[in-house]
Amino acid sequence: MVFILNILFITHRDNFQGSSRSLMSLLEGLQELGVVPFVVNPRESLFTEALRSKGIQCAILPVPWWNSGKVIARLHNYQIRIVKSFYMNEKHV
Repeated sequence: MVFILNILFITHRDNFQGSSRSLMSLLEGLQELGVVPFVVNPRESLFTEALRSKGIQCAILPVPWWNSGKVIARLHNYQIRIVKSFYMNEKHV
């Protein structure tokens, strides 16, 4: 059985330094494991260029500090299902 896991990442930083570089490393590692990442970034930047060069989908949406429901509501335009929780019982571990 093939299990594809899509994960949404929302960042409020538009530069490509410190935390954004760490996030890029995480995304690349997850891709190697078959995870499909999708990133929301507040504006076009070196970070979004790097994402696209690695084949990582991203959307440009305003991201208010500490995030708000407005951003999540706009994501429905991208047809992303947001998983709020994931539960595995002992049979699946």
